[in-house]
Amino acid sequence: MKIERTLQAIPTMSDEASAGVRANVERLLAHGSKAQKAAAEEVLLALEARVVDQAAAKTAHVASLSPVDRIVEAFRAQPMKEIERKVVQVLLDNPDATSPVLTKKAGWTGKTAWQTRFATMCKAREARLSPAEPGETRTGDYYIGLLADYSKPTQGFTMKPEAVDAFAELGLHAAAPVAETADA
Repeated sequence: MKIERTLQAIPTMSDEASAGVRANVERLLAHGSKAQKAAAEEVLLALEARVVDQAAAKTAHVASLSPVDRIVEAFRAQPMKEIERKVVQVLLDNPDATSPVLTKKAGWTGKTAWQTRFATMCKAREARLSPAEPGETRTGDYYIGLLADYSKPTQGFTMKPEAVDAFAELGLHAAAPVAETADA
């Protein structure tokens, strides 16, 4: 089995082509002859190296971007769903609000619905934003911290300045404050 051409093509393959090669490799590993299995192992190593190389290139690219550009790119690569737009907008409109307040302003019930949805949105884009820091009070990473700051004294969340700028570039702005009128 001649695999040189396949090995040479792997670094520049599309994700779809790579997936097709991987499926063929898995088939050969399961049902191929001894020679085919050996060749499939070699191709599998090259496919795995491709994944590592792509991840390193993505990490280097993300690191080279400004924080604003990093956020813009993350949301252009994976456009916001309507629910994500809502969690961003409610925080832009209500800086330093608590999770229960943000949840209520979004029209949801419970105390942490906003927080859960915001964290899920951030986690989905973590590779393009930057790695999340470990959580202080519970196990797992703190994804909200990728785009928002938390104030322990007020228990409120506020969009980070670079996120405010990035979302403005993406067309999301804080609503203008409503002027209070005096009763006559």
